[in-house]
Amino acid sequence: MTDVRLRVGRVRAPDSVLDASGGSGSLSQERTLLDIQADGHRIIAPTLSFHDHERARRMRLWAERGDFRLIHADDLDDVDRKAPQIDAVEALRAVYQDHAQPPTSEQAEAQASASSARLGTIAESEFVPLRDNLLHQLEVSLFHAEQAQNLLGMLIQNTRSDTSSVLAAQSEYFLDPHALSLSALERAIPEESNAPPRPLSVSEQKLILQEKHASIRNAAQILVHGADEMEQCLESERSRWHGLQKIQRRGWKLTPGRPLVDIERFDTQTVKHDVLQGFGVPIVQGNGSIKEEGARDAWIGYGPSEAPISVLQRTLAYWADAPTPGPHLAFPDRTWRRLQVEFHDHASKQIWKSESTRETRSDDADLDAQLYDAQLDVVDAELFRELTVQSGTLSPVLARTISDHCISLPLSSTLEMRFVLVPYDELSPGEESPWPTLLLHVLRLRMLRGWTVRIRAMWDKRAASIALHPPKVRFALMAPLWELYEYTLFLSRLRAILDQTLSGFDNARTLWEPYGAIHDVHQWISHLLDLSTSNDDLIPVGGSIWIYYGSVMIAHLSLRAPSHMLAHFPHHATSHGTGVRMSVELESLAPFLVSECSALASA
Repeated sequence: MTDVRLRVGRVRAPDSVLDASGGSGSLSQERTLLDIQADGHRIIAPTLSFHDHERARRMRLWAERGDFRLIHADDLDDVDRKAPQIDAVEALRAVYQDHAQPPTSEQAEAQASASSARLGTIAESEFVPLRDNLLHQLEVSLFHAEQAQNLLGMLIQNTRSDTSSVLAAQSEYFLDPHALSLSALERAIPEESNAPPRPLSVSEQKLILQEKHASIRNAAQILVHGADEMEQCLESERSRWHGLQKIQRRGWKLTPGRPLVDIERFDTQTVKHDVLQGFGVPIVQGNGSIKEEGARDAWIGYGPSEAPISVLQRTLAYWADAPTPGPHLAFPDRTWRRLQVEFHDHASKQIWKSESTRETRSDDADLDAQLYDAQLDVVDAELFRELTVQSGTLSPVLARTISDHCISLPLSSTLEMRFVLVPYDELSPGEESPWPTLLLHVLRLRMLRGWTVRIRAMWDKRAASIALHPPKVRFALMAPLWELYEYTLFLSRLRAILDQTLSGFDNARTLWEPYGAIHDVHQWISHLLDLSTSNDDLIPVGGSIWIYYGSVMIAHLSLRAPSHMLAHFPHHATSHGTGVRMSVELESLAPFLVSECSALASA
């Protein structure tokens, strides 16, 4: 049977075991504080029962001193046990024999050599073979150690991950030889002379607990104070990001950084038609470094999504990442003017202007409202440019006046229509009227509809191929409105002539339906705003006027914009019978009506 040898020595138990065994009363119920939450709530370890506490204590003892459950007292042998005692008679006999026999010559030489060997000297002839033998044994031991090291490294590598950086850095060994060692428990064995520490009194333990609680409270106060400082420091950053998130949720487009100029863009030689190439990309300088200027800034596109790319490039709002307080948004290319339609009556010296729903907003106003006002400014500026180009076709006879901020179109000798870009802080004279307001809204919708038609055309082809096409003819924004205006003037003159002509006949009366050709008003308005519909497909603006003398219809006038009139006289005598249909000018209509009314009056 193999001897099991144990060495019993004094060890120092851990402090947790001493605290658990030495505590009594209320102090033994003190539980461990695990954590303190942000609101000050304490998380304390649950109280262990007596059996759980003894089980944990026994497991700690086994971990420190070993598990003795498999060792029996019968298997233990005394380490200091002497060799088995021999018989006393044999021992005396051996002593007498040693003293009785004198030493021989061989034994004397052996004793002499042994005494000489104890002097610590060795001959050179004996030292060289001994040295070579020792070196050989050391080399063999080193070889076996390296082989064992490699084998142990392979075994450990097999259990580790393949992505270990330590294994990749070791080329000669699988593991560093100095990194391998046997783990051992360090035990603080007190000296025999030192007495065991004195157990703490109840007052000392209370003092220690009070200091511990005070330190925990101080740490919690420090954390709360630090959290308050972080809240104050991040207030501007939070407001900035909340503002950007709100803008993005409302549908505005954001891009970080700043837009690059042409010399800073990449691949400008190969991609010529991609005007947004390199937008918001950091600048790569000549030495290879990246210029991060404006990387935390934001550019917000406030232009209409249907607008051309040239308009979208200019409609950018800049949000600088500056800690100083000030206006959040900056508009580098904004006119700060609103378009206003005015009607000037020179005879009565009255002015009717369109309503303005927008007011001057401060820098602290809602960001969404600021972007919306800037978008309307862009639409008004583009509409003013289009009207400037198309004003020559609207009033070819009467003189027109164009300036940087005003377009004057004479409608008659006394009435004049003006399109004016008015600054926000300027109050223009005049009375607000729904007619110029309606005209302004219709013009805006027609221009936006023209942009929508262009976007639909771009869906069918690539943007690069569209740029190669010749520019198309501009849409006549005010052509239908101008035709409607001329038709209204024509009706006014026609009514004046009819009232003057029929005033001498008491039985004459008129049935007035000048807009009878428009059966569906909603469809006519949608065609009026739809620029994709050609002028031939538009619903004609016209109607009819019936003239009666008593109960007899003497004339039927068919009207069509702008000034076309077809007259039908059913009782007019001709060589082929009665009834005639002809196109009549406005100036020659009165004699025909007088003739027809006189014929019926005499009959």
